[in-house]
Formats: sequence, structure tokens, C-alpha cells
Amino acid sequence: MLLPVTAPVVVGQATALSAVVLCNGLPVPNATVTFNGGAAPVTATTTAAGLATGQVTFNTAGTTPVTATVTAAGTTCTCTNVVSAPVNIIVGQPTSCTVVVQPVTAPVVVGQATALSAVVFCNGLPVPNATVTFNGGAAPVTATTTAAGLATGQVTFNTAGTTPVTATVTAAGTTCTCTNVVSAPVNITVSGQTGTTLQAAAACWRVNLPVPLPNVFTATLRATVTPPTAGIPVSFYLQGQLVGSAVTDATGNATINAGLSPLQILSPTYTAVATVGASRLQATGILLPCIPPV
Repeated sequence: MLLPVTAPVVVGQATALSAVVLCNGLPVPNATVTFNGGAAPVTATTTAAGLATGQVTFNTAGTTPVTATVTAAGTTCTCTNVVSAPVNIIVGQPTSCTVVVQPVTAPVVVGQATALSAVVFCNGLPVPNATVTFNGGAAPVTATTTAAGLATGQVTFNTAGTTPVTATVTAAGTTCTCTNVVSAPVNITVSGQTGTTLQAAAACWRVNLPVPLPNVFTATLRATVTPPTAGIPVSFYLQGQLVGSAVTDATGNATINAGLSPLQILSPTYTAVATVGASRLQATGILLPCIPPV
């Protein structure tokens, strides 16, 4: 007797099917049971309780009849190629990943990189190590999701106005369809570049060898003032904590070698802050592990 399936059955995802083999009402152990109807026959052996379970995969959606065929020796019943009554299995398409572009709260300026983030979920759970590509800026920007399903990329816009931005995700090893799934668009308002701007460069952290040292990790953080102006103090922050300050040189660059704690390297971005005249400038830079991180 083939047991009914209560859990959802999805295309391409293995489903546990079970059958019970009885002879005159008693369980038949060590019987060979073959499940037919899936992408390929699957064979299993019954336990002492007469229960056999096999992992069956279905390649097409729809209603599929499945049967179990049993062969057993040493019983008082005829148990050679006995076929169960069919059970109809309803196979559905896999659910799709969900990717959501986070709204941008900081001002977005022409020619200045802006940190855009997107969160990827599969059935409500975050998807790590997924590839996310942000489209809508001057060029596509690709980032990888963290354990929390968050991907952050630095996107630059070349023209002022309202620009729709989307995120496209591709991920492997999930129970969802996660290939080229596109988010709903988010409109980004880009203002024209006026006055002095500040831009934070992408940075990466590495192990601060040799250890032990006061800081286990280190990263080179750099921000650029445009037009180039020397002598402007720039402060660098991680998770709201000041990690160092520097003064811009003749090219407008301010650079520090920051010592970081294990907690601080969990942040995917850092912030640079400078005051030019009466204006307070702020920029966000991406912070990832160096490859390799030593």
C-alpha cells in the first residue's frame, strides 16, 4: 500500500514516498519496493515494520500517478511483482526567490557612488552567497549576499533625475527558483553635482599579521574630495565608531590604515565624513574581506 503524501511536492526537489508491505495483515521485512512514476524508478527495502521509503524526484508539474511494486521471499503470500493501487501526486512549480531593493535615504548625487542594498529570501529565509546585480546606474554592479541575505553594491549615476533601479539575483542550492529573479524597481532621485563632493573608495580587510596585535584585522580606508582640495580633515567610521582620521593631500585623498575588531569586520560598509566650509559631507564605502584575507 502506497501511503499518501502530505507535504508539498515541487519539481526538481526530492520527495520522500513511503509504502507498507503486509502479508495476511503482518508486516513483511526485507522486501524490495520500487517506486514508479517519478523521473526514474527508486528502490528501497522494507524495515521490520514493513515500511519502505524512497526519495523520488519529479521533472514536470501536474498530477502524476505513482505506484509501488514489491518483491519479497520467504512469505506465505505471493509477493513477486505485486503492484499497489496508484496514488496521484500533485507536483507544483518551485517557489521563486524574493529579492527586495532597500530604499535609499541618503542624498544621491551625479558622479558620486551610492551604496545600494538588496535582501534575498527563499520561503522567508535569507539566502547567503547569492549573486546580486544592481541595474539602472552608469554600469551594472555585482555583489554577494551575506549570511543575512544582504548584498550591498556601490552604484554611480551619470545623469540627474529619477532612475528606476532593480536587483537581479542568481543563487544555487536553494529550494526556490533563484536564477535571474528580478526585484520590483525602486525609483532613485539623483541630483546634479554641485559644489564639493566626498567619495569613499571600496576597501577590504585582512588579518593583521603577525599576531597577537592590538587589532586582529586591518583595512586601508580612503576618501576623495572633489574638486581636489588639500588640508581637509576626514573622519572614518565603522558601525558608528570612529576608527581614524586623516587630512586630504593635494589630490584630495585622505587615507588611513585602520585596525579593526572581529565585530567591526561584520559591517559591509564604512562611512567617511568631512566638513568643507559650512557643509558636512558624508560618503559610504564598501568593506569586504580581501581575497585572500591575509
